[in-house]
Amino acid sequence: MLQVVQRVITRHLPDRAGLTADEGDGRAVTLIQRFGSAANLNIHLHCPVLDGVYRCGADGVPSFVEVDAPTDDKLHALLQSIDHPADEAAHAPACWWRRWAQTPLAEPSADGDEARMLRPLQAAAITYRISFGPAPGGRC
Repeated sequence: MLQVVQRVITRHLPDRAGLTADEGDGRAVTLIQRFGSAANLNIHLHCPVLDGVYRCGADGVPSFVEVDAPTDDKLHALLQSIDHPADEAAHAPACWWRRWAQTPLAEPSADGDEARMLRPLQAAAITYRISFGPAPGGRC
């Protein structure tokens, strides 16, 4: 699964920079976190990714080509491009990432009640914040 994610992202970055895969090199590092902040078992991955690619000039010196921040629509499209190869990599229908791929995500352009409710919950989950209850916005 990790190989699928990194392959899609590192192919996506040179394209966003206007380069071919041979001209630009995007990289990512993955850290495996096994526990949550409450010392509970919570295996998950952190993948810091460069916000651009390195391009090697004629003199052999690499230069960094920065890409613009992705829009919600572009992030949603990237997620969809990761989801399809991950499904193909899954040989058993009960694999965990198939269940994960069915998790509802707020459509970036939707203004319905469901999207208005899911967006703050997603933002809280990503930033390890409490989304509701007696201490909303606090750290988990």
